[in-house]
Amino acid sequence: MTDTYPIGVAAVTWSVFFLLAFVAWLEWVCEVMHWPSISYRVERWSLENPWFAGGLILLVGVFLAHFLLNPLPRVP
Repeated sequence: MTDTYPIGVAAVTWSVFFLLAFVAWLEWVCEVMHWPSISYRVERWSLENPWFAGGLILLVGVFLAHFLLNPLPRVP
């Protein structure tokens, strides 16, 4: 057993890259079409739904804690 999982790490890396590239493309489309940006829409949504926004922040914190605080298993 190795310390890393190359296929899984590569899949997650590519997924995050394509998700961010898609969001950047979507922001560009909003700019060209003179529509409100995604960040403005998220800000407006969070002001209208403060409990859901707080829950979303909590969920992001739980995911960050899971990824950063759980060590990889070591083979003796």
